Amino acid sequence: LGAYKNLEVSVDATKEVTDAEVDEKVERERNNLAELVVKDDAAELGDTVVIDFVGSVDGVEFDGGKGENFSLELGSGQFIPGFEDQLVGAKAGETVEVNVTFPENYQAEDLAGKDAKFVTTIHEVKAKEVPALDDELAKDIDEEVETLDELKAKYRKELESAKEIAYDDAVEAAAIELAVENAEIVELPEEMVHDEVHRAMNEFMGNMQRQGISPEMYYQLTGTSEEDLHKQYEADADKRVKTNLVIEAIAKAEGFEASDEEIEKEINDKDKEIRDRLDQDSQSGLSDEDMQKKVQSAQQERMIFIQSKQKQIQSMVESQAAQIAKEKGIGIVMHKRAVPGGAVDITDEVMAKIDGTSKAASGAASSASK
Repeated sequence: LGAYKNLEVSVDATKEVTDAEVDEKVERERNNLAELVVKDDAAELGDTVVIDFVGSVDGVEFDGGKGENFSLELGSGQFIPGFEDQLVGAKAGETVEVNVTFPENYQAEDLAGKDAKFVTTIHEVKAKEVPALDDELAKDIDEEVETLDELKAKYRKELESAKEIAYDDAVEAAAIELAVENAEIVELPEEMVHDEVHRAMNEFMGNMQRQGISPEMYYQLTGTSEEDLHKQYEADADKRVKTNLVIEAIAKAEGFEASDEEIEKEINDKDKEIRDRLDQDSQSGLSDEDMQKKVQSAQQERMIFIQSKQKQIQSMVESQAAQIAKEKGIGIVMHKRAVPGGAVDITDEVMAKIDGTSKAASGAASSASK
């Protein structure tokens, strides 16, 4: 363990909240209350068109290339590059031949890099109408306020709180990273890194499944494979393992201790912090790809956080067990016990060396687990 106290770090994060950021949050909420109104004029970027389309390559239709009454916001990037742009200027009742080229890295390999034609019929063109920016809008957005100024003041406080947390997290992450750099860590066993990769993958996929997304569905939606996900987590697995080892060493050196209840509360608080941050990110207009990166980053952050808390519990239990063993003159065998977010080592059985009775061993284990 190298230097870890009085470290000086610099971060890009700031606690300052600008008027522009407050206005941007108000505008997002305002757009959430927007209504789509049918219009007779030609479609523009930002409009929504209701379309039927039939795609073909070399005159042959392909699977997944057909849709009916599909609502597409022009400029949203939902379809492959070039598709939406060619519908700008079209009116309801018109049919447009959209000619595009599938990207070379398109998830359907049989279509990747090929030219395609989509015969597209526009049924409706809808424009987005947003409510006026006034006190009535503020009350519609938040029933706890009466005026637009009150809403902005409330949002400013929320943003300040979120930025303060983000700033503290950034400083903490930078300090831990520097402490890891300062530490002298021998080459990590390949098995330890391998276990970390699969633990990370299982954690991520577990969260996806809790959201109703199976591994097969995830790989199909993202155009990736299990091997791709393995490579992604493998890229920084070494760093995560080293980070966990340094955090464990610091906790031991400082004698940090916490009860199971305190650790569980910290994990729950961390989960809420991550959920709130992802909710805010989801409303900021990020692309699906960028949002997916945010989710994956949050999953890694949560996993590292939980693992550090698990190691705190493990250190406490091992210390308690060792003390009991010393007092009673017995040896301790460590096993696994479930804790919030995973499992840690805990005494489950004690091999008696004094009187050879399993009763003494069981009593010591019970004491140690408390």
